[in-house]
Amino acid sequence: MLVPGFTVQELPVRLPNINNLRFAPDGRLTALGYDGRVWLLRDSDGDGLEDTAEVFWDKPTLSVPVGMAWSTAGLYVSSHGKVSLLRDTDGDGKADTEEIIASGWPPTDVGSGGVDATAVTLDKAGNVYFGLLVETGGTRLAGSAW
Repeated sequence: MLVPGFTVQELPVRLPNINNLRFAPDGRLTALGYDGRVWLLRDSDGDGLEDTAEVFWDKPTLSVPVGMAWSTAGLYVSSHGKVSLLRDTDGDGKADTEEIIASGWPPTDVGSGGVDATAVTLDKAGNVYFGLLVETGGTRLAGSAW
């Protein structure tokens, strides 16, 4: 359902397993794939629709990522067992380093599909917040951490 006044238009790009979209500080649209790849989308012909996609991260280190948030330091991504900061240190438009900023919580149960660290966001001061699903004694808990 759409609120009156809003419209939807499909982008002319085909990307697999996308589960999250965010705008980078420079205005580029970023797409996160459940397969661990991160894409930067661009409008190459000036018509207002992103029509090309370039890989920003494609190393096999992110398992079931479901959240991302940009900061001036890079892209924070929440995935199974960790929250990472992906950085483009050489300025080539692709992240080349991963710094794990949070990890070490109890593993999730099989029923979760491996999802534990969920949405990630930052406040105006740059503090990082993310959702965390853990199971303790048969009870699944959700909360914020770090």
